[in-house]
Amino acid sequence: MIDISPTLTTPVISGTGQQGQTLTATAAVANDSDATVSYQWEANHGSGFAAIAGATSLSYVITSADIGAQLEIVATSTDTDGTGTTTTSAATATVTSGLSVTVSGTAQEGQTLTATPSGAVTGYQWQSFIAGSWTNVSSATSSTYVVREADEGNQLRVHVTSSGGSADSAATSAVIDISPTLTTPVISGTGQQGQTLTATAAVANDSDATVSYQWEANHGSGFAAIAGATSLSYVITSADIGAQLEIVATSTDTDGTGTTTTSAATATVTSGLSVTVSGTAQEGQTLTATPAAR
Repeated sequence: MIDISPTLTTPVISGTGQQGQTLTATAAVANDSDATVSYQWEANHGSGFAAIAGATSLSYVITSADIGAQLEIVATSTDTDGTGTTTTSAATATVTSGLSVTVSGTAQEGQTLTATPSGAVTGYQWQSFIAGSWTNVSSATSSTYVVREADEGNQLRVHVTSSGGSADSAATSAVIDISPTLTTPVISGTGQQGQTLTATAAVANDSDATVSYQWEANHGSGFAAIAGATSLSYVITSADIGAQLEIVATSTDTDGTGTTTTSAATATVTSGLSVTVSGTAQEGQTLTATPAAR
């Protein structure tokens, strides 16, 4: 009489494939009453399944060494006559650290991005996607990051580490330029022919923006540019008498964006000439005109 052909039911794994979690497998049942069944957990880190030392029970606590691997359990039956068989469970999903991180904020120069991890972490590293690879941003190792000029056009993410593993956030959208702003120039000086008006410099909020200037005059039909008047100072000419003056500042970024701002207008420009009359307005009396010195 020969022994029965050995068969073995397949174990089924339950639990979450995450560091620190416990996986449990159902027992494999042999069709031979005198067969014994043993178990071996295995991990596959990409080059095939290999036995995990000491993992020979129906339950297994996932360790940091398993992060990134799939797990399975192999059941082996052994009969008293040396016959037997094996069966292997379905593999788990890839084991994770259980750590995750999200990024909030706007991917725009000057804006602050904030990393929010799902648990305790030991470190942060912000990264920029440059030329097809994620590159660490120098000195960007806190939970917040102020987006820089150099990040324009690149996606950003944060890499976090913990005692049991690491995680990367989803990538942001490509970083866009800062919304341009410009302080308003203030004119000082006297609005009089021959006098020099001086304007304070307009300051752009974008470090690579250039600022240009244009003085304008309004003789009653709207402001128009004064030819050649493009510096922060302007000497008033006779052509400006009767007009108000202003200065317009324009910022231009390397990507073509920019904005303008306009000073308050001066009082109406005068010639600076005045005259007084002295004497008595009476027949036979002499009146004398005395112009003011210029």
